[in-house]
Amino acid sequence: MFIVVEGKDGVGKGTQVRLLIEWLKSLGYVVFETREPTDGPYGQEIRSILNDEKPMPQDPTKFQMLYVYDRIWDEIEIRKAVEQKRVAVCDRYYYSTYAYGKASGADVERLRKENRMFLRPDLMIWLNLDSNLARIRMEGRGKMDEHDKDLSFQDRLQEAYLQLIEEFPEAREIDASGTPEEVHQRIREAVEAILPKVE
Repeated sequence: MFIVVEGKDGVGKGTQVRLLIEWLKSLGYVVFETREPTDGPYGQEIRSILNDEKPMPQDPTKFQMLYVYDRIWDEIEIRKAVEQKRVAVCDRYYYSTYAYGKASGADVERLRKENRMFLRPDLMIWLNLDSNLARIRMEGRGKMDEHDKDLSFQDRLQEAYLQLIEEFPEAREIDASGTPEEVHQRIREAVEAILPKVE
C-alpha cells in the first residue's frame, strides 16, 4: 500500500505523518517512510534553493523539474517497499509538483507528462487549512519563505489543490483544523477504509 500526505506549509503535515506512521506500526504494519524533497542529490539541491543558499531559478518549470528528478531517486525505494508488502508513507509527492507548479506559473502540462511514469498512490490525503490560520502557525515557527508570505500565491495554491481533489479519485480532503489528535482521527478513518488485513 502507498499513502501520500499533502498540504500547504503550516497545516501540520509533519505531525500528522508521524502520528499516522506510529498508528500503522501499532497495528502491526511494516512501514517505509519517505519525504520529498529527499536526501538524494537533487533533494539536497532543492533544499539549498529553499534555504536561500542557492538562487531560485527564474523559470518555475525548471525548479519543479528538480522535484521530478528527485522523485526518480525516491521511486525505486517506494516500489521496493510496496512489492515487499510494506506500507509506504510519503510526505509530499507529485501532487505538490502540480499544485506548486500551477500556483507559480510553471508549465503544468509538461509536469504532468514527466510525472506519468511514477507509481499512483492508493490514497492521497490532503490536509486542508484556512490560509490565514496556516500563516499564523508558520509565523509561530519563525520560518517563512517568500511564497509563505505571499497571500495571492497561497490562494492560487489552495485553488490548485482543490482542483487536484476533483481530478484524482484516490484523493481525500481532510479538515486540518482542530487539535492534532482530532485531525489524526479523521485521517485514520480515511485510511481504515482501504487498509488490507495484516498477514
